[in-house]
Amino acid sequence: MPKIPTFTSEARPTAQVGSVKSNLQVPLSQTVAGALSPLTDFVVKKAVQANDTQNRTEALRLGNEFTRELQTVEDYIANDSVLGVNKEAANAYYKEQTNSLISQFKGQSTNSASQTLFENNALSAVNRGIFRIDNTVEKNVLLDLTTQVETQETYLITQALYGSNQPNAEGNNRAVNAFDYATLKTNLTKLYTDAFTGKMPAPQLDEMINNIPALVQGYQANKDIGNSPRLALQELKKGNDSTLYPNLNLDQRTQLIKDAKTILRPQITAEFKNYLTARSLGKKEDEMPRFNTDIVREVFSKPVADQIIVQKKTADDNANNVNFLNSLKNQDLDFNLEAIIKDNEATLSINAALESNNFLTDAVANIKSKRKDDPVQYILDTNSDIKSEAIKISNMSTDPDDPTKTAAQLDIVEQIVEKQEALGIPNKKVMTKNQSKQFVAMYQEAAKNSNENDLIGMMLGLAKDYGEHENLALIQLREDGLPFGTIASSILGNSTLSKMALSFDTEDEKKEMMAFVKKQNKLFETEVKTKINEEISEFTDIVRRNTSLDSSQSLTQINDIEEFLTYITAQQMIGNPGMSQEDATQFAVDSWMESFVITDTYYIGKQQGDIRLNENETNKIEDTTDLLKTFYLDDLDIVSFKSNTETDPVILSSKMRSQMRINGEWRNTPDGEGVVFGIVLDRGFAPVLNSAGEQIILKFNDTSRLVPGTDIVIDFDIGFNNPEETSATMLIDTFEKANQLARDEGITYEEALEKIRKPNIENIEFDDGKKNSKNPVGNQSKTDFSLFTKLAASEPTLGERFLADNNNIKLLAKHEGNELKPYNLKYTVNGKEVIEDFRTVGKGHRITEAEEKSGKIYTYDINNLTQEQVDDIFKQDVKKAVNLVNDLGKNSTINLDTINPSAYNILVQMAFQMGSNPKTKKGLAGFEKTLQFIKDGEYNKASKEMLDSTWHDQTPSRAKELSNLMAKIK
Repeated sequence: MPKIPTFTSEARPTAQVGSVKSNLQVPLSQTVAGALSPLTDFVVKKAVQANDTQNRTEALRLGNEFTRELQTVEDYIANDSVLGVNKEAANAYYKEQTNSLISQFKGQSTNSASQTLFENNALSAVNRGIFRIDNTVEKNVLLDLTTQVETQETYLITQALYGSNQPNAEGNNRAVNAFDYATLKTNLTKLYTDAFTGKMPAPQLDEMINNIPALVQGYQANKDIGNSPRLALQELKKGNDSTLYPNLNLDQRTQLIKDAKTILRPQITAEFKNYLTARSLGKKEDEMPRFNTDIVREVFSKPVADQIIVQKKTADDNANNVNFLNSLKNQDLDFNLEAIIKDNEATLSINAALESNNFLTDAVANIKSKRKDDPVQYILDTNSDIKSEAIKISNMSTDPDDPTKTAAQLDIVEQIVEKQEALGIPNKKVMTKNQSKQFVAMYQEAAKNSNENDLIGMMLGLAKDYGEHENLALIQLREDGLPFGTIASSILGNSTLSKMALSFDTEDEKKEMMAFVKKQNKLFETEVKTKINEEISEFTDIVRRNTSLDSSQSLTQINDIEEFLTYITAQQMIGNPGMSQEDATQFAVDSWMESFVITDTYYIGKQQGDIRLNENETNKIEDTTDLLKTFYLDDLDIVSFKSNTETDPVILSSKMRSQMRINGEWRNTPDGEGVVFGIVLDRGFAPVLNSAGEQIILKFNDTSRLVPGTDIVIDFDIGFNNPEETSATMLIDTFEKANQLARDEGITYEEALEKIRKPNIENIEFDDGKKNSKNPVGNQSKTDFSLFTKLAASEPTLGERFLADNNNIKLLAKHEGNELKPYNLKYTVNGKEVIEDFRTVGKGHRITEAEEKSGKIYTYDINNLTQEQVDDIFKQDVKKAVNLVNDLGKNSTINLDTINPSAYNILVQMAFQMGSNPKTKKGLAGFEKTLQFIKDGEYNKASKEMLDSTWHDQTPSRAKELSNLMAKIK
């Protein structure tokens, strides 16, 4: 059969129908119309469907845009202050806006079908929006109500807590209003009930009312945190046991504690900086508010707290060391600094030791500098008792004749002088540098105005305020610029000459004198000074000898004297027109020389303060110095110079004794109030020291007739009972010793004689006095008067000897045992077992409450100690025990100068075991009878008294062993 033809048709039946592609096959037996009928139905149906989709799409697009606009309207209503809280107004506004929007978007529809679809959807959205608007307004109304309630709530509480205008005990006007506070709960209950009844479920309202105490306490806690965060924090930590905030819930309490800590951190940081500053300045811990490390651990993180506590310990250790150094004599500073540095290096980390040692080295340099430059201010800065007394005096009556103030002033001057002597400060002062300079400035102003009465009044006041130490005041003032006339006035004593001396400082008198001198011949001043120099040469020779190493200073003193006496000469000639230049000069010279008694090596000023020495008294002084040198050298207890390489003092040899007898001299002290004994070396005069580290000084006003530094009465008849050792006999004795030494050692006579004259003591050179002396031999009138003192190495203390003796350490270790883990000590008393309520660890270390709390002993973990750490703890504990015994010496409970070393060692053993507290009389300090017997040297009685104690009951074997050791001491 022939193939049936087919065709492909592409057509667009309507404008709404898309292209239709068909592969319709029409058989020859069928018409085209019949074949196309199904296709036409399909096309029409598809066109209707497409039109409906288009309408729906358009309606949805319009609806979405409408919804966005609708949301804008709803947001506006929700945030509007009027519509947002008024349902009726909100609905009216909403209806108005939605109707307008519906009309707007309906107009954008392309046909009625999409318009109808949009309108139906929009009305549905509006109905939902009305529901949302109603809910929003209700929420806003409730929120506004809650806000108003909270505002009123805040007002009621703050009015109750802060509303009083009457100051409280602390003077705070924002104190609790008693009436409002008493009615606060009632007022809050009414506020909540009126506002929320019917607005919230009854259980929720009841919960709100029941929470009123916690709410009020929260406000109170916030107030307390602002006023006193420390107390508030401690109270908050008590939880429900708190008396102030028992009703706070956990969340409240946690947040409030966090707030308190936040406020405390900067406060504690500032306090700690102030604490470190005060400690670095040498403030003692008992002079400062206590810095609480416990609260540091509570408030700061552990790393920060640990850092603060370590810094505090370092600062405390440094400050305690500085205070200790402040208590030492000048000559002991370097030795003890070296000991502290070594201890730091042994116990601290490298960095900590370096920092501490640098600080202490600077501190010692500062101590030396202040003691030298301004010793009185130094004492005021380091001695709180003297400073308090000085402040008290400054606040007393301004009446210059007030006897109470005068007595207090003289007493504090005496204390200041004694303190300087105790510290070994050579050139003593009686006022601060500032006070001295102020006095000089006032004096110079009065002199400039030629106010002679003021000058005399100031000098009389000086005598009244400083009493027997007036000379010290004058010397100090002279150093700071006070004119020489004031010194001459005090030296001369004669009232007429004294007044002339003061007038020398006034401008008018100076002008008159200069005018007079100009009228004289050109050689007047030269002739007068030449004559004066010749006539007072005996006196000026002594001045030069006393300042042999400082010719400039002696020259200044001599020039001052010559200038003054030249002025006296001129004054005499002015006041006595007929007096010759020679007679006037002789008057001036005689006036000066008659004020002194001149000996071979020193002069005696006849005017000593308010006392005028007579001839018998000056003769007695000369006799005393001669007798002391000739017969009392042994009693003066003079020590030898010490070696740098010897740990024990070098024994004073017979050579040294000969040296003192041959070359020993008395020289004037810088203040002119006495004489000091020393040895004349090739390059200067070196004062010697006694075993107490004191110079041998005889005061001119000393009427005790005792050997200086002792209670030995000088026998002024001793020269008649013993053959006098003259210079000749001493020389013969020296020659005999030199001959014997030459024969014994096979050396020449000259070499032997040199050894006799200059003792051959290891590491000591007598030719310059400098090799081993901490202070070079120099001018005794300079600031450092200790010219030739004990050398650098000093005799070990009892404590140092204890620590160095291994037998002492072994005995302690034997009694204390060795435990790496803490334990509670058990012992039996009267048949009953006693268990201590504190723990012990290592070699007898009692763990303190603070250590239990921190978990550390000297930074070591209590529960994980190594043997090395235990040994270090033991070492530090032994040092503490030594210090406890030394403290008993400081408060004179025992005498460290006379105690037998074995008795001292036993006391350290006891102090290690039981501690010592002189204030509470606990521990070793409570053995008062035992300690008194030891002080009296009655060691057998002390041994028996040791056993009459609870200590013996608790540890009988140890007590008996130590008691037996005490009994063996003779």
